[in-house]
This record gives sequence, structure tokens and C-alpha cells, in this order.
Amino acid sequence: MNHDEYIKFSDGCTSVKFPRFGEGDSPHITQAGYALRKGEKNASKYSEKQLIDMLRSHDYEEIHEAFGAIGKRKLKKALPYLKNIALYDEDQAIQKGAICTIRRIGGRSALDILRFLKSTEL
Repeated sequence: MNHDEYIKFSDGCTSVKFPRFGEGDSPHITQAGYALRKGEKNASKYSEKQLIDMLRSHDYEEIHEAFGAIGKRKLKKALPYLKNIALYDEDQAIQKGAICTIRRIGGRSALDILRFLKSTEL
């Protein structure tokens, strides 16, 4: 019988398999997951400009915090920035975070971006 646990985060895109206690890795949340949740919790505290500036940051944690807040607020103004991050960022975790945030925002513009991103896959 398999006793592994699966945790699905509120972004709807991320699921993490945690082994039972004592087997393998520790079941602690990642730094990115923590920042994402922090952003969701504090979403109303940021202005739209602050969130866009956070996306331009070189701080991994700050970018994930912005993803959480933008996704929760469904901030459509961030879509062009998220698209560029998904296309050009060197860090695959950041790219995936941007794509999940685009999905979470939803709507026609987000769907168009997701279709475009899908068409650019190699």
C-alpha cells in the first residue's frame, strides 16, 4: 500500500508528492511555495505598480510573491509581463510560475497567451 501524500497548492497547477515521515525528503514547503502563499495572503496590500515592479525583480522570492498576489487579484494588466517571463526567463520554475499565474487570471487574453505559448514549444 502506498502511503505517499499529494498536496495540491491553491494555484491549481502545482502538486507536490511528499513521502511518509522518515522516508526521503522533508515534507516542508518550498521557499517558492511559501512566497506564493504570502503573496496570495497579502494581495490587497500591493498596488498594481508594485506588483509589476516585483515581476521585474531579480529576487526569486519576490517574483513568486507577485505571482501569488497577481493570480489572486486576477490582474489582467500583468499578462504581457507574465507572457515575457514565460517566454524568456532562464529559470524554469519562474517560467512555470508565470504560466500558472496566467491560467489563474483566466479570460480571453490569458487563453490567447496560453495558446501562443503552447505553439512556441519545441
